[in-house]
Amino acid sequence: MMNLTAVSQRIISNIHGDEENYLAVILELSTVLRNTGNTVFLRHLAGVQLKKLLEDYPDRWRQLENNTRIEVRNNVLQTIRTESHPSVASIASICIAAIADIEIPNNLWENGIESLCELVTPGTNDAAIEVVLQAIGDICSGLEVAVLKSKSNVILTAIAYGMRGEETNLNIKRAAVKAMFNFLDFTENNFNWESDRNGIMELVCVAAQSADTTVKVTALKCLVKIMSLYYNLMQPWMCQDLISITVSAMQSGVTEVVLQGIEFWSKVAKKEIAKQQHIEEARENGAEPAQFTNFYARREFWDIIPIILQLLVKGDDDDNWTTSESAGNCLQLLAQYIGDDIIEFIYPFITIGFSHADWRLIEAAGMASFYTMKGMHLKRLLSRAVPQMNREDEMINEII
Repeated sequence: MMNLTAVSQRIISNIHGDEENYLAVILELSTVLRNTGNTVFLRHLAGVQLKKLLEDYPDRWRQLENNTRIEVRNNVLQTIRTESHPSVASIASICIAAIADIEIPNNLWENGIESLCELVTPGTNDAAIEVVLQAIGDICSGLEVAVLKSKSNVILTAIAYGMRGEETNLNIKRAAVKAMFNFLDFTENNFNWESDRNGIMELVCVAAQSADTTVKVTALKCLVKIMSLYYNLMQPWMCQDLISITVSAMQSGVTEVVLQGIEFWSKVAKKEIAKQQHIEEARENGAEPAQFTNFYARREFWDIIPIILQLLVKGDDDDNWTTSESAGNCLQLLAQYIGDDIIEFIYPFITIGFSHADWRLIEAAGMASFYTMKGMHLKRLLSRAVPQMNREDEMINEII
C-alpha cells in the first residue's frame, strides 16, 4: 500500500506526478477509506483527499473508465452502509455527494439518487441512514434545480422517513431536517399538490416545535425559506400553525431560535412590501395586478410589534445585541409596510424609554426611533415624544 501521508502531501502541493497518477491514487484512496482494518485517522484522511481530488479535478473523474468510477463509488457506498465511526461515515457521505455532483448532471450515474434514497429504510442501520441523509442534503445544495426536480418525490420520501414522528434517533432527525432545508428549492411540484404540501408543512411545523435546539432552529429556517418560495400557498398554514410557532420562537430564551422567529416576520414583511409595490405600479399603469398580498404582517402586527420592541431592550451582551439588531431590522421593514398605524405602538415606547434612567431602555427607544423614522412626520412625532429628554445625550441628538 502506498504511503498515504506522502501522497496526501504531494496532492496538496499539486505536484504534476500525482495528476498523472490520478487513477491509481483515487482507487487507492477509496480502498483505504473502505478498509475497516485501517485506523480511523488513516481512513478519514483518505476520505478528505478523495474529496479534494473529486472537487479539484471533476474533468478527470468524468474521463475515467466506467468500471473505475463504479469501483470507487462502490467503495464509498460500502463505507456508508457499514461504517459506525462518525468521522469516517461523515467524510464518506461528503465523498458520495461530490461524486453525485459530477455524475448526475452528466448522466454518469443512472438512478444515483434512487440508489441513495433506497438506503433510508428500516433495514438500514441508523448510522448509515444519518450519513445518507447528510449526503442527500449536500447533493441538493450542490446541484441545479433542473437536475433534481424530477427526483423530488423519491427524495421527499427519504427525508420524510428521517423526520417522521416515531423516529427516536436525534442525529437522524437533525440530518433529515437539514436535508429538507436544502431540498426545498426542488419542491415546486410537490407544493403544487395539496397532499404533498400539507405533508411537508406538517413535518416542518412539528420539527419547529422540537425540544432539540438544532432541529428547531433548522426547521424554523425551513419555514423562512418556505415563506420566501411559496408565500401564495401559505394562508391555511398561517392560520393554523405558523403564527403561533414563530411568535413562540421570538419569545424563546434561546438566541438562535429567537433570531429565526424574527427572520420569519422580516421575510413576510419583505414579501408583502414587494407585492404591494407591484400592485401599486400595476394600478398606476391601468393594468390588473398579477400578484396579490394576504396582508399577514398588517393583520398580525398588533401582536408582533410589542414583542419586537421588547427584543430591542435586550442589548446588554453580544448575543442579545445580535437579537436587538435583528429586531430593529424587522421593525424597519414592518414600519415601511404598515406606515402610520405603527405610531401608536412606537410613541409610548419612545416616551417611556427616553425618560427612563435605565440606559437599556433609552438605547432601545433610540433604536426604535431610528428604525421607524421614514420622514419628517415621524421626526416631529419623536420631538414631541421626548420634550423632557437630556439634549446633551449624544445618541438622542443623533436620532432627532
